[in-house]
Amino acid sequence: VDRRQRQMCIRDRGYVIQIAGFSDEILAKRFLSLYPEETFYSYQKQLNGKNFTVITTKVFLNKTEAKSIIQSLPIQLIERKPWVKSISSVINEINTFKQ
Repeated sequence: VDRRQRQMCIRDRGYVIQIAGFSDEILAKRFLSLYPEETFYSYQKQLNGKNFTVITTKVFLNKTEAKSIIQSLPIQLIERKPWVKSISSVINEINTFKQ
């Protein structure tokens, strides 16, 4: 298993930057292969009744820190309009997927 694809270590607080999302696992893997220098994490959720893979960064302690990191991402990722997401919302999405 590629280390960028390992499951995100969930903490009970903090923020991640959501980079991308894919309903097609092949496209998710292809996307990750374009950025070998980045360390991304992923989790599964349900979207419109289908499995959906969400690609994120590591967990940051606060929203300000996470927002500041967006500007240091490769331009191709900035153009995707990544956004900051709380760990609590990530946990909710994962829990909904598991049900």
